[in-house]
Amino acid sequence: MSKNEKLFLYEIDNSYIKRLNEVEPKVFYNHGKHNRPFVGVLLTFNSQQYFAPLSSPKKKHEYMRESLTFCKIEEKDKLIAVINLNNMIPAPNPIVKKVGNIKFNDKQYFNLLMTQQRSINANNNNKTIRKKAKKLLHLYTRDRKIVCVRMNYSLI
Repeated sequence: MSKNEKLFLYEIDNSYIKRLNEVEPKVFYNHGKHNRPFVGVLLTFNSQQYFAPLSSPKKKHEYMRESLTFCKIEEKDKLIAVINLNNMIPAPNPIVKKVGNIKFNDKQYFNLLMTQQRSINANNNNKTIRKKAKKLLHLYTRDRKIVCVRMNYSLI
């Protein structure tokens, strides 16, 4: 994937997330409290795909500064989503589906997702997200003593 390519939103299989959560409790798992799919961006580095979850903005996010692990997604100066890159997980092809290819009953939610996707690709945000994710991945894997547990699952 080149740096200029758009990022798209994907839904990741909930049963995969559940299995990861059983091994590593820090992996966020939608355990029935919400009916929404687990949506995020798909990033590829060294032919390995990673899923970085998209989150709804909370009040605390408005005051947080962007960092290597935290990206704000804004539309017309309004915070509409955040991406916590430190929550990236491996995402093999069979367990992800492009959001545009999924039928949603909630039209308003689908429109929000499309607005978020558009904002992710506006003003070079997609390049910034890729750059941060690549650097973070490098930091996790550069020293064999500091390997992020989340980046090394082989459950599928």
